[in-house]
Amino acid sequence: MENLPRDPIASGFDKKAEAHFLSDEFGTSAITAAALVADTDAEAETLAAELLAEQQADDPLADAPVPDPQKDPQHVEPRIGDLEKPVQHRPSAAS
Repeated sequence: MENLPRDPIASGFDKKAEAHFLSDEFGTSAITAAALVADTDAEAETLAAELLAEQQADDPLADAPVPDPQKDPQHVEPRIGDLEKPVQHRPSAAS
């Protein structure tokens, strides 16, 4: 038991890694995760800004292929006018 470090900060506690863990594994917001591991409010704001920047830069679909609309003309988006319902100008039964 004497070999265990008592102070996690003195033993190389990586606050950024811990905040990532809380955010990724438990769905905690980056701001809350940073506030849980930081010592001061200023440190929490800085850490949260770094986490948010990394989360926004991460694109899980970056390597996924994108379909080419020219290869499948049946599924090309129609014009907006094709989606509109025509308006019939007739008096209703209620009037």
